[in-house]
Formats: sequence, C-alpha cells, structure tokens
Amino acid sequence: TDLVLLTTQGRIKRLPVSELASLTARGLTLIKLKDNDKLGYASLTSGGEEAILATSGGRLLRFRITDRQLPVMGRTAQGLQALRLRSQEKLVGCLTVDPKDHLLLVSQLGYAKRLPVSALRQGILGEIGTQMLQFTSKADALAGMVAATESSEVALVTTQRVGRVTVNSGKVWGKDGSGDRIIQLNPEEKILNLVMANG
Repeated sequence: TDLVLLTTQGRIKRLPVSELASLTARGLTLIKLKDNDKLGYASLTSGGEEAILATSGGRLLRFRITDRQLPVMGRTAQGLQALRLRSQEKLVGCLTVDPKDHLLLVSQLGYAKRLPVSALRQGILGEIGTQMLQFTSKADALAGMVAATESSEVALVTTQRVGRVTVNSGKVWGKDGSGDRIIQLNPEEKILNLVMANG
C-alpha cells in the first residue's frame, strides 16, 4: 500500500506507507514543499487503481497509478508536476478510484453532475486535463468531487451551513453540460467543500 500526496500548487508524489513506520511524536517530513505551497490531499492506493485530479475550473485529469507514471519516491522528494493550472485556478480534489466507479461533481453555486469514471479520457501526468463541468455563471467554479454510489449521501459545506443531499439528486451526464441544481442556496451563499456522509 502506498500513500499519494498532492499539494495545492499541483505537485504529486507516491511513497510507501512503510516510510511511516519510524513515525515518532516529533513527526516526519513526507514531502518537501516550495514557498507558498501546502499539502492539499492524501489518499491511499494499493496498485491497479487510477487517480483523478480536479481543478476549480472544472477540468479533470484521470491517470493510472503505475511505477512509470507516478514512481515511488523518498520522503524528501518534492514530487512531480501533476497538471498545469491556469491563472486563478486551484486544485479542488484528488481521488484514487476504480475504473467502474462514478463521480459526483458539485459547483460552488449548487450545480451537480454524476459521471462514470470511464467517461473520462485516460491522460498522463503534466497534461491540462479535460473540461468536464461547464458553468452557467462566470462567478461559479468547481467546489469538489467525491466517488459515490447512488444510495450515498453527501454533506455540502457552504459559507452558511451544512446541507445533505443524496447522490442520485444529480443525473448522470456525459462530458458536456453544467449539471442540475441540487441545493437551493441563499443570496451570497456558496458551497466550499463536499464530503461523503455515508458509504
């Protein structure tokens, strides 16, 4: 089993969980960070899986986790550039998934769409990704994504509250489209993040 780490500036690395065996109360450095960068996501992988990265601009990058594409590195390595970010764009998600999984994408203004992982083109690290969510307003952006089944519930964390919705609130879409509104937001309210509320 390995640990995949992704920074907010798009550096990614994989290291064996065995590196944590010498963990003490003082802690361990797992990734070397540049100025103004920080650890954004951590995910476990056990081989044969794929990773999906998401940007606030609605772009997703799907790639297979292999020794060639994402080699195992030591604790002091900075990692590789995962994908190219446009100006004002940030990373909003990193998942390790099975190719048979489905994703739920949710925008800051409450639009959501489900899509199968198989609808995403296989890419390689360093690419720009594929536009998978269009926006109805320039003020909107992708808030996050989760891997989910139809019966799952998702907690939506907004600037004013936490709301719960079922995954099947959003229809299955393809690559194009802005999705369906799944939550009614108050004026000035935006979705900040989403997390699985149950399996």
